[in-house]
Amino acid sequence: MRAEGRIRDELRTRFGVDVNNTGADPAAVQAAVEAEQLRRQSDTERQRSATEQAEDAALSCQADETDRTAEAARTSAEVAPDEGEREQAQVQAEREQNRADATREKAEPLYDSEERRERDADKLEQRDVGKDAVSAKMAADVSQSKPATAAVKAQQTQSAKARPTLSRSPKLQRTDMGR
Repeated sequence: MRAEGRIRDELRTRFGVDVNNTGADPAAVQAAVEAEQLRRQSDTERQRSATEQAEDAALSCQADETDRTAEAARTSAEVAPDEGEREQAQVQAEREQNRADATREKAEPLYDSEERRERDADKLEQRDVGKDAVSAKMAADVSQSKPATAAVKAQQTQSAKARPTLSRSPKLQRTDMGR
């Protein structure tokens, strides 16, 4: 009996559905249920966004610290009196710089994804797009969190240059039009 009362109370407070009223509109009930699902999904999305933002901040701090270490190694390479020490400091600086760059690359997609999803959701809500459409777009963004520009981004390589073909045999040039 307590469970039944609890369920009735939850239905009334959460969804605005009176169980005792048999004349309830099924469409209104369905709309209320869908609205609650969208609210929960949006809360989950906001929590995920906050988590990604925190991870990005931590990775950015780590990259900055590694940059400072690399700069200190570069400075010691410049002032080291011994050639061996200079080379060792330069290698250390290069290693630290590579670590900093790798850490920044890890942070970039997370930050971009979180910021982009939040901005897109706000824009769609301002245009009075339905909550279900906004929710669907955000769910698709989570699954495809890499920016579209990453698909066309390629490593810089030397492209092949066109070269004129030179034949090894001498060419005959006909000057007369006769056969």
